[in-house]
Amino acid sequence: MPSILSGLRARVLLLICTAVLLCSQPAYAGHLIRLQLKYAHSFQFAGFYMAKNLGFYAEEGLDVQFTEGTPGRAPVSQLIRQKADYAIADTDALLAFAEGKDVVVLAALFQTSPEVLAIGPHVELNTPADLRGKKIMTLPRASAPVMALLHKYGVTSQTAQFLPYNTAIDSLLSEKIDAAVTYDSWALPYLAAKGKHLDILSPKDYGIDFYGDCILSSRKEVTMHPDEARAFLRATYRGWDYAMAHPLEAAQYIHAHFTPNISVEQLLGQERILRSAMMPELISFGSMNRTRWEKIYSTYVRLGFLDKDTPVRLDRFIFTPEQSIITALNKTYLRISCFVAGAVGLILIALLLFNYKLKRAVEDRTEELRTSQHMLETILSVSPFAFLITKGHKIEWANEAISGMLGYSPAELMGMNTSKLYWNPKDCDEIRFSIESSINQHDTEARDLCFRHKDGTLVHVYIAVRLFDPKHPGLGYIIAVVDITSRKAAEESNRLAAQVYQQSNDSIIITDRENRIISANPRFTELTGIPEEEALGQKPCILKSGRHDAAFYSAMWDEIHKNGRWSGEIWNRRKDGEIFPAWLSISSLKDPAGHTVSYTGVLTDLTSEKRSERQISKLNNYDVLTELPNRTLFQNLLKQEIQTAQLSDKQVAVLLFDLDNFKTINDSLGIAAGDEFLQTASRRVSQGFSGKHTVARLGSDEFAILLPYDPQKRNITKHITRLQNLLAPVTRLGNAEVFMSACIGVSIYPDDATGPSQLMQNAENALHHARKKGPNSYSFFSAKMTSIASDRIKLEAALHRALKEQEFRLFFQPKVHGQTGQIMGAEALLRWEDPKRGIISPGAFMNIIEEGNLIHPVGSWVLRQGCQACRRMHEAGFPNFIMAVNISPRQFLERDIVDIVRSSLEKAQLAPKYLELEITEALLIQNTEDVEQTLRQLRELGVRIALDDFGTGYSSLSYLTEFPIDTLKIDQSFIRTMCGDTKKETITRTIQHMALELGLTVVAEGVETQEQFATLREQGPVLIQGYLFSPPQPENSFLEWTRDYMSQQDKK
Repeated sequence: MPSILSGLRARVLLLICTAVLLCSQPAYAGHLIRLQLKYAHSFQFAGFYMAKNLGFYAEEGLDVQFTEGTPGRAPVSQLIRQKADYAIADTDALLAFAEGKDVVVLAALFQTSPEVLAIGPHVELNTPADLRGKKIMTLPRASAPVMALLHKYGVTSQTAQFLPYNTAIDSLLSEKIDAAVTYDSWALPYLAAKGKHLDILSPKDYGIDFYGDCILSSRKEVTMHPDEARAFLRATYRGWDYAMAHPLEAAQYIHAHFTPNISVEQLLGQERILRSAMMPELISFGSMNRTRWEKIYSTYVRLGFLDKDTPVRLDRFIFTPEQSIITALNKTYLRISCFVAGAVGLILIALLLFNYKLKRAVEDRTEELRTSQHMLETILSVSPFAFLITKGHKIEWANEAISGMLGYSPAELMGMNTSKLYWNPKDCDEIRFSIESSINQHDTEARDLCFRHKDGTLVHVYIAVRLFDPKHPGLGYIIAVVDITSRKAAEESNRLAAQVYQQSNDSIIITDRENRIISANPRFTELTGIPEEEALGQKPCILKSGRHDAAFYSAMWDEIHKNGRWSGEIWNRRKDGEIFPAWLSISSLKDPAGHTVSYTGVLTDLTSEKRSERQISKLNNYDVLTELPNRTLFQNLLKQEIQTAQLSDKQVAVLLFDLDNFKTINDSLGIAAGDEFLQTASRRVSQGFSGKHTVARLGSDEFAILLPYDPQKRNITKHITRLQNLLAPVTRLGNAEVFMSACIGVSIYPDDATGPSQLMQNAENALHHARKKGPNSYSFFSAKMTSIASDRIKLEAALHRALKEQEFRLFFQPKVHGQTGQIMGAEALLRWEDPKRGIISPGAFMNIIEEGNLIHPVGSWVLRQGCQACRRMHEAGFPNFIMAVNISPRQFLERDIVDIVRSSLEKAQLAPKYLELEITEALLIQNTEDVEQTLRQLRELGVRIALDDFGTGYSSLSYLTEFPIDTLKIDQSFIRTMCGDTKKETITRTIQHMALELGLTVVAEGVETQEQFATLREQGPVLIQGYLFSPPQPENSFLEWTRDYMSQQDKK
């Protein structure tokens, strides 16, 4: 029996050998193979190019022809249409196979798909979900990895707009679309050549890992020519192996023969990216397994590209030439074995099944190891830290991070001796000793060292060395390298900063966020006298001098909180109490969240500078004798005032004067007496003209006064009078008594000149004319202004005389109730009865009274006379008569108006309720608290308050609630044109209704026609005042008119 089995076994083996020999004949010499590429020529197909260029295909008896991929020439379609024997495509070939097309996959060149999603430069992207609502250019079925990524984050055809693929990168750069599918091996070098950058989303970074660039054929092709398929793959793998080992040579060949428009540098950029996808150092070319294809199949089902109920036999899709050979042998063997022995066949089938399961187990385990290797490779590749794997002081592997650090590509480092990386050769010996110590001690050796960049420059690094396996040192070790050049620079910068801090000539303190001192340099102690240990924990306010108020410090901290810094001049106090000037600069330090963590203050002593500045400034800008500003300073101030006036549309006046009898005094009493005379004059004038006015000595006995912001020229005359009065008192010089007077010249901006020089020259001319008039004279540069000023002085003198001679009179205009026709009272109006000119209206003189010193005596006279006239009206038979008297703002604010009113009422024996004080809105916008307090005191006294000219000034409804107002007087400008002007009629009606609601009395001024009267009466309760009833009249005439009017009313 054994001999029989042995004989059968020998015959079977003979038959198998015969079949193998028959099936392994060489391929047809020069057999043509048509290879359809996926895209246009690039480094993506370098292995195929090099296999043909180096004769690898020819050695296998093959003649391979390449066809570029174009939008209308899809690789899978070319296979199906039998226009190609082999094709390069992605995993979408599985879709064609599921649809029943004759497509099989032989190998996967890229273990991870280089397909990525490029993001437009205008798109702000935090996660892939941010692409919802965006325009995305893709080929859905051919872009499965990217589509799976988008689908994972909810970006579908319902949430985004998918566009057909066309010039994707250029469309992104022009912002026509928001994202596009591309190959990182093509897009990144292309962008680098253009000097552009785009953000890239890679599916593999999100756990989506597809094969890329699969080698496809048809089952018919590989079944009929399995030897040819094997030869094609064998030569192709040799080509890729060479291309990956010699990337520069491959790039130069591709550029010369296929891609003249793509530079060698761009092709090398493609190679670096493709290398990470192919992982030639870890995984054999073309490797793939069923498990990953099952995951890819599941992804297509999830995306809806495949129906989950459609059966797909992956064992029919995944095809290798070896399978074809085994199939042929099996058929031959079965035909022969049928005649030899069925038992042997069964044994062989059992052995084959066992071998198949064993092969599957080995493949699965191999895939797991490859996946782990791939994960480790990916982690090390994307790590910002550089990693080197060495063996025997030779570099076996390096990641991409080393390129940015040392300038070498990973390929350039392969096989390099590690000693070439060290800046100092001694470091190499020391690190080798450290490595040996690491071997013995089973730990990690780490230290700071200096490496040499490819360009020869020094790079500070931190390295950590550790064996892969201390039990097997021969496996080599891994070195982690971190670039610490920036850290070293920061350390040096900190060292220099600390040195500057300690040796600075400026005082420096650092406080925490609570503004408590945590550090102070030695200069701080030298400047303030406070030791650092005493200052720690204190606040900088220990240096406060008391010269700055709370508003100053509040503004300072507002600036710090707003802008993070403040600088300015400040007065501080030393420990011994001495106050000193300093320049202080404060800056805040914030953490990444924007919260302040500390403050730094730099204090520079300005004591010496201030002392020198004051001395120099005083010599340059002040007169030594009088200590007044000199001509230089005066001209600078004049220039500044004119610039300010230009912006605010104001006036500036220059009063130039010289002392009339100075030369006589100087000559007769001596120079010392003359100096004393000048000092006395300067002291009097400077004390009389303080605040915003500037007094200067221009030379000898010539002085000047700068008067800014005078709104009208006629106001200057009061300054002239003041100057004359200041100089008038008798002056004693030794035993002599002398009298001062001055000739004055006036020039005004902008009427007389628009520049400071011309203004001064005009003032000189005016002074010259004044001297011609005689001592104590003045002259305006304009003859017209001289006349105006003269008339004003004469008018003011005449008004003083009128008050003294009792030439002022009160006229009265009645207030009639619009509904009842009853006389409710009258307004007292001032008139001047001049002996020569007769009755003069207040418009001709009231402004002189307001601006001069007559307002208080004249105002008090009007108040007293008004109260007495009201008392006489009561005695004449009108017991409810109310008298209204106008009170000016100056009269109200500058004197105790409450006492004046009380006194006037008591002298007239008039009850306060019969007196109404009319005030204007201009008063209410001034010192609000004082005005309100005074008005409430008057109200408590019992006096009524009327708001005059309501609606013409700063009308605010808040006045009616904030101040105790009893009466509103509608200005006559509304009344005169009310009829026919709907807007003004609406305003008057609104005022009446509002007053009625607030319980206020309304008075309409300037009523002259029956139409006005009727309109106002229809609008509501109102008191009428105007010429319709009576013009203002003297007291006797007014009393007579009142009696006649009331008599007529009684008859109605």
